[in-house]
Amino acid sequence: MAKKNGITISDALIPKDDYPYDVPNNWCWVKLGAISSIISKGTTPKGGKSAYVDEGIDFLRVENINDDGTICHDNMMHVTEETHTGFLKRSMLEENDVLVSIAGTLGKTAIVKKDDLPLNTNQAVAFVRLADNGEISRDFIRYAIDTPVIQNMLLAKTKVTAIPNLTLEIISDCLIPLPPLAEQKRIVEQIENLFSKLDEAKEKVQSVVDSKEFTITSLLYQAFDGKLTNSWRKANNIINVWEDTTIGELFSHSAGKALKKDNTEGMLHRYITTSNLYWGRFELTEVREMYYRDNELDKCTATKGDLLICNGGDVGRAAVWDFDYDICLQNHVSRLRKKKDNVDVRFFYYYFMLAKRKGEVNGTGIGISSLSAKSIAEMHVKLPSVEEQTAISDILDKLILEQNNACTVSENIAEQIELMKKSILAKAFRGELGTNNPEEESSIALLKEMLEKN
Repeated sequence: MAKKNGITISDALIPKDDYPYDVPNNWCWVKLGAISSIISKGTTPKGGKSAYVDEGIDFLRVENINDDGTICHDNMMHVTEETHTGFLKRSMLEENDVLVSIAGTLGKTAIVKKDDLPLNTNQAVAFVRLADNGEISRDFIRYAIDTPVIQNMLLAKTKVTAIPNLTLEIISDCLIPLPPLAEQKRIVEQIENLFSKLDEAKEKVQSVVDSKEFTITSLLYQAFDGKLTNSWRKANNIINVWEDTTIGELFSHSAGKALKKDNTEGMLHRYITTSNLYWGRFELTEVREMYYRDNELDKCTATKGDLLICNGGDVGRAAVWDFDYDICLQNHVSRLRKKKDNVDVRFFYYYFMLAKRKGEVNGTGIGISSLSAKSIAEMHVKLPSVEEQTAISDILDKLILEQNNACTVSENIAEQIELMKKSILAKAFRGELGTNNPEEESSIALLKEMLEKN
């Protein structure tokens, strides 16, 4: 019987009754360890962070493994040549090594290319060195490990410790559906052709997502420069006159009540804090209660039409309270209530959104950042007529909603593309891409030849 390090062909082959799923008749299932000469993992250099140097041999970590199976060298750590060839000699990587992340982020794969070398790796990355002489495609093995079924099988065996991990034994026992070499190459070619088209489509929809914040910021600048309402002013015969003023002249300010666990004076009231306040909306599924005395309620209560702002934590985040009931506030939320009728509160929600993006709303203090009432009151603003404020708010409502909707659609398409990739992989490794030739010699013969040579 053909042997590889004591492994016979019968040891290497998985019985048909144990196949995870059926494959074409000229395929077989094998354990990764049966077709590998080495399955090992990296090492942590002695001295921890002090072992790293500014320049030297690239030292691979999980974050250096790209989703497309390549290696990113931009944020590599480095070790000395002496460490690489000395203490870390066991984990010196070679061209065509198949990499699998085994700690933290699990199951990410890559293949070491000639241009990646010299290269070493840490203990969170396993490397698989196949024992063949060209009978097996490395890309095929990497894509096989990426298939949903095999990923799920690996993750089901995860050792749950402080950091979830896969052992080398789990990697060695990983099951691989193995077709003849020609079919392996056809499958890889088909996968890469289909993935290339999907990646091109994903890049286009991702550009919509990536440009969203830039586009919104541009709209806000145009709004407060008066450019967004040029056509509106012409249509309504409005002269472009904006008044210089401050937030303090237009709004009264108050903040909520600090939470004190031992306070039981007054009555329980629902209150919102920074965890309930987002840009333009409120998350009210979890609203807590605390005690407020009657003489505190006027200062600490928001009513419909008030502009609420985070004055602690992510300072400047704002939304208009647009509900028909009142709500109490915790001290990290400020209430701005308009003093005059010539104010559209939505306009000032957008004002704070732009001020935040321009870096004009900055908290101070150590620990939790805070935004004082004085700094809010002193913020300068150019104020158009209330009619134009409303027009600006209406236009921004519409255009930003369109941006958010386009972004949501694009994100959904990107998710669908990833699902399509998984579907392609699932079909490819079941022999369902239409590339298999049943007349080709069984991969069992390939496996026998490989074992005989080793």
